[in-house]
Amino acid sequence: MTKINIKICLCVLVCVILLWSLAGAQGTKTYEIRPQIPESVFKNESARAMDAYERVIDRVLELNGRQLDSIDLRVKDLSTQLSRVEAKLDRLLNHTRFIEYALGIPQGELTDAPQTTQPEDPNTPEKEQDS
Repeated sequence: MTKINIKICLCVLVCVILLWSLAGAQGTKTYEIRPQIPESVFKNESARAMDAYERVIDRVLELNGRQLDSIDLRVKDLSTQLSRVEAKLDRLLNHTRFIEYALGIPQGELTDAPQTTQPEDPNTPEKEQDS
């Protein structure tokens, strides 16, 4: 074969390879169609009623949870306030017992336990003072 024939064969071969690679790159295109039909089209009335009932119940449970959370916060606030009031009442009771002891008044019958020792002086500085 001559050089010209070799060049022609080589060009033809390159063109065939080029066309084959371009055809392979395009490939076959397939399209997948997924219709979006709502389920409610196929549901009967009882299924729709059940779905509505479930949505209502979910909403009620969510609102109930929120209410319980807010009640929990209020109870915590009230318990801290009651603790403060209890501490103040304890201080008042201590003041009263100190005054009764200083004046020689016998302890009342309504106390939980009779006090035999001198009560703590309310005028002494406290280590930790509640507000």
